[in-house]
Amino acid sequence: METSRQMPLLVCFCAVHFACFSNAADTETNVNKPFSIVPYQPTYLLPFYYTSKASSFDKFEKSILKDSSEISVKFQISLKSPILRPNLNYDNTFFVGYTQQSYWQAYTDSPFLKTNDFQPELFWENSLKLNLPLEWYLQTVTPGVVHHSNGRGSALERSWNRIYVEAQFLNENWLIRVKPWLILPESSISFNPDIEDYLGNGSLLLSHKFENHLFAINTYAHIFKAPYRVSGYFTWSFPISNDVNGYVFLFSGYGQSLLEYNHRTHGLGLGIVFHDWMFPPPPSAPAKIYEGHSHGE
Repeated sequence: METSRQMPLLVCFCAVHFACFSNAADTETNVNKPFSIVPYQPTYLLPFYYTSKASSFDKFEKSILKDSSEISVKFQISLKSPILRPNLNYDNTFFVGYTQQSYWQAYTDSPFLKTNDFQPELFWENSLKLNLPLEWYLQTVTPGVVHHSNGRGSALERSWNRIYVEAQFLNENWLIRVKPWLILPESSISFNPDIEDYLGNGSLLLSHKFENHLFAINTYAHIFKAPYRVSGYFTWSFPISNDVNGYVFLFSGYGQSLLEYNHRTHGLGLGIVFHDWMFPPPPSAPAKIYEGHSHGE
């Protein structure tokens, strides 16, 4: 039992050690070194995460495990590593990335990891830095392929493979990421053939930096087919000390985890964030303006 309590935190904080305790300048430098490990998507730890509207899996779980709780520990780890830089006349790099999101039933007599979602991916980041009207610019265009699964088998298996193109737009205090995707052949969704109806065919991230606070909304939806389900989450990160940012996480919709991709629920989490969405420097601005919102990044 003691091992089951400690292992998730051990995995989480090992990743934090390698990915997050360096400053933004180090991250910018390391991303140019082949096979270095740098932060990717947000990495956070939420010791309090409350989920409403139990899914059918939750109800089955409670019938077996009487002490299962609506309150859990949620954490996400996200890393990337540059593997190849083609010799072209502009800045571009191939990356491998890995993101893991886990829900840990830590506040029970027999703690267990309820579910893990794994996302290995390969992507080609093209830094264009194209100036646009109103002081906006197109920072990057990134095609990629991602496998997303919960690592289970038989009836509890959930997975899908996608190809995507992500465009990132920025100005001084705003970041927008537009990311349409296409699901690869049906073999990748055999246990969840209707996943596109719930998790959609694209996502939109809107992030705003205000002084030392960072707000973000990330939504995903199926925009070409009724009933046009929209899901997403809102986050707010704010400084607690020189080395730690607080984190508020609100979720509403489908796909809180892959296991319950077709179940609508709501979630509220409180904790800390080690690395949040980054604001890269524009072509004509000093890097210090866009250091990214992460103390110890």
